[in-house]
Amino acid sequence: MKLALMLLLLALPLGANAQQTFDRIALTVNNQAITLFEIETRTKDITLAKGAAAAGDEAKAKLRAEAVESLINDALLVSRAMEKKIAIDDAAVEQELENFLKTRGMNRAGLEAMLEAEGISIVDYKTRVRLHLMREQLVRLEVEAQVVLEDAEIKRMFEENGGKTKVIHARHILFRLAENAPPHLAEEARLRAVEVRQKILKGLRFTEAARQFSEDPSAQGNAGDLGFFSQGQMVPEFEAVAFNLPPLQVSEPVRTKFGYHLVEVLETRYDQAQSFEMIKEQFKRAAFKDAYEQRFQKFMAQLRSKAEIHDFR
Repeated sequence: MKLALMLLLLALPLGANAQQTFDRIALTVNNQAITLFEIETRTKDITLAKGAAAAGDEAKAKLRAEAVESLINDALLVSRAMEKKIAIDDAAVEQELENFLKTRGMNRAGLEAMLEAEGISIVDYKTRVRLHLMREQLVRLEVEAQVVLEDAEIKRMFEENGGKTKVIHARHILFRLAENAPPHLAEEARLRAVEVRQKILKGLRFTEAARQFSEDPSAQGNAGDLGFFSQGQMVPEFEAVAFNLPPLQVSEPVRTKFGYHLVEVLETRYDQAQSFEMIKEQFKRAAFKDAYEQRFQKFMAQLRSKAEIHDFR
């Protein structure tokens, strides 16, 4: 779970009228309320972030269920942070706001005008930022800090894996999009990717599609071929899909900081590493990620087992 995803944290509401329509309590988690409006907003955010298709009742239901789980997890983390008396001062909130504005090329006046148009006060917005920072600090203390992998343990895991590392040969088609692009541009890019994917499924060769449609400057020469690579060499969102994609299948659109990608894996193999020392850091990053995810899931399960959750839907 990536708690620093500001897209989900700082998502803007649908507007004052929509808020009046949906803003009734749907669930409570340890006496913290989750409203219908929050569920609707989070569902839209997850849909955009994942590049998921909006059509179909079953797909919508799955996205909505994911949104509910996300909001419950947020509430569980905030509840635990309060129990641990984690406090975020005003200076930290202001610094986080400044970082957010800087990465998006906005100024304070622009943010406040946008919030006002959507019926949100700057005070409420800062509250969201404060809760986000509380969750982050809690996870650092009770999850990340508890994951300690000594070199001896890393080497043992490496040897249990036969001294081999998984590498894949893949290619991609990029639909370029700025990391901070507004939702309507993100949706346009996603739909372009969906359209090209349909063309490939109907018989267009992936290499031809890459040359025709990819916005990666190198695609004209290499047809999107990325060669062989191991984990830790690509951005995490890309790797999460590529390393779990069966050979010769075309992925759904994948969102990264570069835009949307269509991915096709040509071959998977396990290469013998030259030596543990040469790949120790790369293997350690992958092992830490796995250990962190396991620790986080266990931590969340513990919080949930002790929580009082009431569903009023």
